[in-house]
Formats: sequence, C-alpha cells, structure tokens
Amino acid sequence: MYRGSHPTSYLNKLLRTEVIFTDFTALFLSVLSFHSSATFKNAITCPSIHLSRMDFLGPVVQIILFFWAPVSQQIGYLKHLNNNVETLKKETEELQDKRHQIQADVKHAISVGKTRVRQVENWLVDVTNIEAQVDSLRTEFEQPRTCLNGCCTNHFSRYKLGKRVVKKLKDVENLKAKGVFDKVAESPRRPRVLEMQTSLPRVQQSTAEETMEEIWQCLHDEENGLVGVYGMGEIGKTTLMKAINNRFVGTNDFNVVIWVTVSKDLNLGLIQEQIGNALDMKFHINEEKRNRLFARFKNAMYLLILDDLWKAFSLDQVGIPKPYKQNRCKIAMTTRSIEVCNKMGADKKIRVKTLTGEEAWNLFYERCGDVVLSSDIRPVAEKVVEECSGLTPCHQDSGTGYVLQG
Repeated sequence: MYRGSHPTSYLNKLLRTEVIFTDFTALFLSVLSFHSSATFKNAITCPSIHLSRMDFLGPVVQIILFFWAPVSQQIGYLKHLNNNVETLKKETEELQDKRHQIQADVKHAISVGKTRVRQVENWLVDVTNIEAQVDSLRTEFEQPRTCLNGCCTNHFSRYKLGKRVVKKLKDVENLKAKGVFDKVAESPRRPRVLEMQTSLPRVQQSTAEETMEEIWQCLHDEENGLVGVYGMGEIGKTTLMKAINNRFVGTNDFNVVIWVTVSKDLNLGLIQEQIGNALDMKFHINEEKRNRLFARFKNAMYLLILDDLWKAFSLDQVGIPKPYKQNRCKIAMTTRSIEVCNKMGADKKIRVKTLTGEEAWNLFYERCGDVVLSSDIRPVAEKVVEECSGLTPCHQDSGTGYVLQG
C-alpha cells in the first residue's frame, strides 16, 4: 500500500489527513445543520427533494465514520505522545508507592514469623519488571529521533514509540488494579505430619518390629476406626507410636497426623489446645472449642494419636468425631490398661509384648557397651535382664553413658 514512499512521508500525510478530516467534519456538521433547517421548511411543498438530499448525506456520514476511527487512533499515538508519556510517569509513580507500602507490610509480617503469599510475591516481581520497562521507554522518549542527518523529526520512530507507550500505560493500570490483596502474608503451614524425635535401637528386635507392623496394618484397615495399643509401663508403646507417626512423613494417607499427649491428669481443655495447634487454629478466651473442632474435623481425613491415656473420656465432649469407614479417619491410643481400650470403644486392641531374653540382652548390651561382657559383671547383668522380664534395665544418664538401675 505504501510502496515507493518513505515511512516518514506517510506519517506526514496522516497528519495532514487528520487536519483535513477535522476541518471537513466541522464544515459538514455546519452544512448539515443549515440544510436540516432549510429542507424542513420545504419538506411539505417538495418532500422528494428533501429525501434525495438526505439519502445522499447518509452514506457520506458512514464513510467518514468508517475511516475516521482507525486513522484517528493511529495519528493519536504520535499526536499525544508527550501527554501519554507524562501520564505513564504519574501512573508508574503511584504503582511504586503501592509497591513500597506492600513491601513494608510484608516486612512487618515476616518479622513476626509469617511468610509472604505467592500472589503478592508474583505481583512484586511484575512491578519490578514493568518499572524497568517504563524507564527504558522514558529514556528512549528523551532521546531525539531525526532523519536526513537531523534535518527533520523521524515521525515514524516517534509513532512506534507512542504505540508502545499506550500499551505500557494499560499494563501499568492493570497492575495497579491487581495490587489489592486480602492479606500479604500468612502463618507458615504446619507439615502434614510433624516428624518426632525417637531413639529406636539399632539391634534387630523381631518382637517390636512385628508389633509395629501389626499397628501399621490396622491403621490401614478400613474396618478399624479406633486402635488401642496397650501394655505395661515403659515397655515402649510411645516409642513404637513415634516410629509409626514418622512412617507417615511424605505419604498422603491422611490430610494431617495429630499427636496429643494426654498423661495421667486428664485435661480435656489441654487436649483441645493441642489439637487446635496441630490444625493451626487459634481459640479465643471462653470460646466454644468443641463446635469449632467438629467443624474443622468434618472434611479432614485425619489420624489422631492419643499417647499415654490413663482413663477413658468422651470424644464427643472434646469435639472429635468418631472415626468410621466412610470418613476414613483413624484414632490410635496408647495406654497401660486394656480396660481403657474397651471403654473408649476400640475396634482393635494390640498388646505390646516384652522382648525375648535374647532381644533384651542384645538391647542391654547396645545401651551399656562392652563393660557388661567382663567376667565379674556379666553374671550380674544377665540376672538383671532376667529380672526385668524383657524390659530394658538401663537409662541414659545425664552424663555421657548408660548406667544400671539399682
């Protein structure tokens, strides 16, 4: 369409065309106004002439409107370049002010242990990028663009720049509109399963391994909602359940695994607090915790481990829905008494057995070291292991090693 002509010449023609169109439009509207009033008076005496003139003006108006809109838009990129650059500068400064405020809010939130939300992080990156792009456009605008060795302004280059400025102005406005957030940071989410510290012995213990595997299988059996693990004190129930807890790390078997230490002095409020902490719930003073826990548990596929339970209590009273086949939730509890398992309504009861004589001796040797192998100590050590009936007759001293219990 523009073969044989320089782009600058084409832009100059467009500018002249805009002036012509502007003048012609003004003239046309004046004539149309006069013509309408004159022909209206003659419409009664000569309606055919009036109609023929109006029929002629209709297509002219359509042609003018058809060509005027696109031509005016293209010319506007060049004509309004200075104003658009100034507007872009102001909009970018407002965007920067918003960025500074959000960064200050994020900094404060991080100082109290929160983490920046992903949406805000992405927005800040976009703002940084667009600020650099606007700086580049403004630098380009301030540089003179000429042709013919500086004899005239290079209108084509300014036209292209004007078009990019208008596009970037829309991008800045859109980014400003997106910079409204309900929250800029949030408390870090607890892991699905909180790994617990446990000191499993290095020696092989088939009895303990069999018990742990039985517990694991029961927790994956849909027929068992509540599993009771019982046995005498210090036999290793808590150690086994910590190992079970840690086996769920990295799995998707449950939405959350919750560990609650009950202890001898039953305190339902403390149980609620521990569950709430595991679920990132904050309770207010005198708040009805039970209903909130019920609502939170409603859609959560959970495993609740109640460790060191001495007497039965009502799950409903705490706010814990009873696990059943359809909700795929589980409760496991450790206790010294099988009666507690019965009163809690355990679907499966697993007894933690004592170690065999060989397993007890190997564990005793691992904990105490070669000292028990000496000829004057070994007979006593073997007697101690036998008297303990498979329990570990040693504990870690406050020093560096293990000592026998007297």
